[in-house]
Amino acid sequence: MCGGDLSTGTTADLELAGAPPGATAFLGVGPTFSPTALLGGTLVPFPPSTLLGFVADASGTVLVPDVPGGGGPV
Repeated sequence: MCGGDLSTGTTADLELAGAPPGATAFLGVGPTFSPTALLGGTLVPFPPSTLLGFVADASGTVLVPDVPGGGGPV
């Protein structure tokens, strides 16, 4: 995340860098904070209420610009 602090009225950009070109990436979104161990990492939230899929560009980047603060995009 780069930008505002995601309080109401601010926005921030979400960027994934360093992925293989054309790789699939997923973002889990949900209303609760319940961290759960998964595949050597941590999945937050669990269970996700929405799972968004993205494809990395030729440089291995996924950019989600202008994520709104104060409740987010969902």
